[in-house]
Amino acid sequence: LEEQEFLTENEKKLMLKAAHAALNYWKLAGTWLEVERAEYRLSQSYFRLRDLISSIKHANQCLTICEENKAPALEFFFAYEALCKIEIEMKQPLRSLEKMKNYFQLLNDSDQSWCEPILKQIESNK
Repeated sequence: LEEQEFLTENEKKLMLKAAHAALNYWKLAGTWLEVERAEYRLSQSYFRLRDLISSIKHANQCLTICEENKAPALEFFFAYEALCKIEIEMKQPLRSLEKMKNYFQLLNDSDQSWCEPILKQIESNK
């Protein structure tokens, strides 16, 4: 649903309900990694709906989980990507971009190959 150009009100509600449900169930059955990724996904769902305050909250929670668990670079890359998108939307300085780039450099070649277009997209929207 996040990728559809137009969403009905019911689709918007469903997207948030599914993202919240995923987070709640991963908190019960998953590890910190699944919870962190669910926080990222919830941030992206709120971003899609332009609820930037909620999006920031969940992106920051994603980042906090990464920090607390000394997450791999890939997890930090996406946490900072979520924050960069919000900074761009809010026309704020891109404080997260440099950290996103730094974590990109730590990725293995395989991860860099599919993360590079994401980084370039962020850089082109500065």
